[in-house]
Amino acid sequence: MGFDTQQDAYRALRAIVAERTRPILAFVGSGASAEAGLPTWAGLRSALVEALLEKAEGLDAPGNRKTRGLAGRAAAEDNLWLAFELLRNGLGRTTFRELIREQFQDVHRVDPPEVYGRLWELGIKGMLTLNLDRLAVRSLTDTLPSMTHIEHSGEAVYRLRSNLTGPRPFVGNLHGMLEDTDTWVFTQTQLANLKAKPQYQSFFDSVFSQFVVIFVGISVEDVAVGGHLERLAGLDMELPVHFWISHRKNLQIDRWAEDVGVRMIRYTADGHDHSELGELFHDLAAFVSRDSPDVPRIHLEAPPTRDIVALPPQEEVLTWNAREIRSTLNGHAVELLSVETPESYAAYDEFSSNYDEAIYRAWYTTDKPPNNELLGYVLKERAARGAFGVVYRALARDGRQVAIKVLLDEVRQDPDALQSFRRGVRSMRILERHNVDGMGRYLDASEIPAFVVMDWIDGPNLAEAKESGMLNDWQAVLEIAARLVSIIRTAHSLPERVLHRDIRPSNVMLRGFWNDPDDYEVIVLDFDLSWHKGAAEKSVLHTTSLGYLAPEQLRPVPGSSTRSALVDSFGLGMTLLYLCTGAEPFTDQHRHRDWQDEVRNACEELPAVEWRSLPSRAARLIIRATQEQQSSRLDLAEMYRELSLLGSTLTSPATLRAPELVTEELAARSEIMNQYRWSEDNAEAIRDAGTGLRLALRADLTNDLIELTVRHDNTGVEERGRVGKYISRNARSLGEQLAASGWKIRDSAIGQGSVSIRATILARTIAQDVTRAAELLDRGLGRLVYERNR
Repeated sequence: MGFDTQQDAYRALRAIVAERTRPILAFVGSGASAEAGLPTWAGLRSALVEALLEKAEGLDAPGNRKTRGLAGRAAAEDNLWLAFELLRNGLGRTTFRELIREQFQDVHRVDPPEVYGRLWELGIKGMLTLNLDRLAVRSLTDTLPSMTHIEHSGEAVYRLRSNLTGPRPFVGNLHGMLEDTDTWVFTQTQLANLKAKPQYQSFFDSVFSQFVVIFVGISVEDVAVGGHLERLAGLDMELPVHFWISHRKNLQIDRWAEDVGVRMIRYTADGHDHSELGELFHDLAAFVSRDSPDVPRIHLEAPPTRDIVALPPQEEVLTWNAREIRSTLNGHAVELLSVETPESYAAYDEFSSNYDEAIYRAWYTTDKPPNNELLGYVLKERAARGAFGVVYRALARDGRQVAIKVLLDEVRQDPDALQSFRRGVRSMRILERHNVDGMGRYLDASEIPAFVVMDWIDGPNLAEAKESGMLNDWQAVLEIAARLVSIIRTAHSLPERVLHRDIRPSNVMLRGFWNDPDDYEVIVLDFDLSWHKGAAEKSVLHTTSLGYLAPEQLRPVPGSSTRSALVDSFGLGMTLLYLCTGAEPFTDQHRHRDWQDEVRNACEELPAVEWRSLPSRAARLIIRATQEQQSSRLDLAEMYRELSLLGSTLTSPATLRAPELVTEELAARSEIMNQYRWSEDNAEAIRDAGTGLRLALRADLTNDLIELTVRHDNTGVEERGRVGKYISRNARSLGEQLAASGWKIRDSAIGQGSVSIRATILARTIAQDVTRAAELLDRGLGRLVYERNR
């Protein structure tokens, strides 16, 4: 029969995966490794119980009875943690350890099961595993061979917290690694001690609040997982919904999952045949999200006062003035749509068709008295006009100022534009219902004519603020960008997954900026309102630039969707570029041959800052956010982390400890290394300093180290005698100076004309004084580099 793709929970997960609105993490148990012939936790328990019974046979009668009783209790215990505690006590520490190793003796000879690779291919940020086998890491290196990853195990897994939304995939071996028994977590006592540590609980708080978690191959009764969910559910925290993929169909499990915020996705397994699981992952990877072909019609929140209660024929309506037409037609629309059903939509569409000319007459608006009334609002002045509509400053019935955006009449003649208007109003209603900070407050809307009423924002939009010359430093740029990304992320994270899809300076305002440029609010306008298929240059506000729209919004792109959070990544990247330069990006600018150089030069235009690598990192952020291929773009979680990190370099550089940031800053401040090229995959600054000489500084994210490698290979073109004169002497001198500066020499091989040195140092040691560290590094590298090139 095949996997049932129509399950509500599965369809919800599929949309999240396809739209990339939240970062995703996988949580895997022993069931995921069973395909490789490795024991499940239940199977391991059985093997250890059998070993304990064998041990009992060699004991005297009292010892036999006691040991067999212990084995029986372990076999019957529902809680595997308690079972392993009993077995460890019965077998003894050494035997317990060696028997477990014996059960996994073939682990290095098996291939990682397909499910691991399928999960990594979904673009998950990381994987937490309850297994000792390290198949998660092996699968990661197979799937993403060029990407540096982060891995922690056992008690140290909490150290992953600072990298959860970073650019590197990560693996947390919660029970430890087979090779290192000190990391093992098997017994109830070990688990309790671990869960009692504040940093461990904090790590899981971050995991379950920041990620959508997919559980695979785990029993829901496992308290190592369920206990965290139950604790968080008891705190009444607002968490994202997580998903548990299982072939078990127990009602009790289903009720437990509902109570802790988990949705069950079920597939059918026939014995050891879990082929439906493969079908599930194949469908997840292939699915492309699309906009709903139909959305609710828009009507006023409350019916207007009507001069005539019954709706007369259109011929009579056409004899009235625009105010009377609007009032009567909107009143009838409210009645038709009082219950939102397919039938009411059909009736409304028929009404719209039959009264088409009257609706056209209702569209007439002006800010000139006495005809400046619009369904209870008084239009005071035209504030802006674009190719898609007009914005008025108006007064509401209670006298407060509001902004009314009236779209052009052509909207109702264009199905794509009309659907976009309806989606936009629906999105703003959702944001208003969730009370999302940073959004212009939605008040009302209608389709006759198509208009939206929102709070009036006192302040400039980003374009006006930039043109004023008051946004010309990195601190302002990074602060605004981080706030903007945070607002959009919040909208993406709602259960309804609200996208914006028209992020540009004219759609972002700074409330209170003119009054106090140091104390303002970032307000985002027009969620999903301005953009629609074929909209081209049309927007509610002034703009002629298409440079903010992602490629898939301008033309069909195979495998890409306009319903994706990565559409907003593109708009945010281009908006950040505008904040740096003040120049509007033009259509397909990101496809030009010199695009990357243009971005780097733009970031260098802002005044220099103490943290010298900041412009380079900001440029890479823009370049990664504006990739042509949608799936290659930076997601918003990583974008926010990077912007916040860069902002911190300006406000409190001395407190920074992020190894990747410190590593690049060391390279940027070094006279010898500052012409580096940065490897995003390996978190590494590389400089080829002359024929055969290669220098590299790499961030070791797992151990919080900076690693320096110096390598020289004789290329065969140098004068061998000249090379032999200095290379060995200067290389040894380099090693001595590195050691004297606090570096630990890990490897050193110095021969006739060849050098290979690898040294490490704690990132926090360098961070204490990066400039001094760079001077010492240059002193050590100087003779090797400069004498080499004489």
